[in-house]
Amino acid sequence: MSEYIVVHGIRIAKDFTPETFGRLTTIGPRFSLSSGPKSRRATYQTYVCSCGNTTVCAIVNVQAGRTQSCGCLNDESRVLSNTKHGHTAGGNKWSLTYTSYCSMKQRCYYAASNRYYLYGGRGITVCDRWLDPENGFLNFLADMGSRPSQKHSIDRIDVNGNYCPENCRWATLGEQAINKSSNLRITYNGKTQCLAEWSREVGISRDTISGRLNNGWSEEEALTTPIGVARENGRSRKDTARNRKNNTYISYNGKTQCLSAWQEETGICGSTIMYRLNHGWTVEKALTTPTNNRKH
Repeated sequence: MSEYIVVHGIRIAKDFTPETFGRLTTIGPRFSLSSGPKSRRATYQTYVCSCGNTTVCAIVNVQAGRTQSCGCLNDESRVLSNTKHGHTAGGNKWSLTYTSYCSMKQRCYYAASNRYYLYGGRGITVCDRWLDPENGFLNFLADMGSRPSQKHSIDRIDVNGNYCPENCRWATLGEQAINKSSNLRITYNGKTQCLAEWSREVGISRDTISGRLNNGWSEEEALTTPIGVARENGRSRKDTARNRKNNTYISYNGKTQCLSAWQEETGICGSTIMYRLNHGWTVEKALTTPTNNRKH
């Protein structure tokens, strides 16, 4: 039992041994004084908190664990409870990842969005795990990770599938262009690739290749003729068109056939089908939408 001296009615211990409780470390002897309406004596001690603040606390509360800091621990806990993921710091500045997450939901569920007709209007949805009211974004973040850069955005591997972990990735516009063009494949010289891949390989823009094919050029002419050079003579438009159609195969509803066969089956001009596919239409829409109707 420590010996005490009395100073102005306050009993102060003559000595003390430094002790640490949570974030608090004693820096002075114990002292007791009256407190409360019934003037009961309580024992206090002066502590330094790990944050640097000095505070005086009732020893009984410190030893029982009810007081663990100068108050900074409560402040930190309160901030953490109000911050779920740190991607909306300040309330006004959203991270790239959170912006992409919100845009994804808007495209699928907000009918006033200018891109709704390409997503929600086509039946594209977001999985329940990412729509969870409490942890939707945290689940999305755990599955996808943070958005790598401003050049990346959410890409659905199956362009007709929904937003879910197994069908989504972060991809650049170039990577997404390949994905969107994957339904239209061109075969030349024993090699089959999508339009974007041929464009990169031969150094001719996708629009130029597509325009040439739509104007009756063969795959060989479209892919090998330098910009500004006229076509070789000797082939009729009909022959080159037939060659092009027989080398462009499209798969839909379990059936794979050349463009000319789809044209005969659907009654839609082959150049119209190719134009639609080159501009992001799904195979189903390209082959089933009458030419006098717009895509929805």
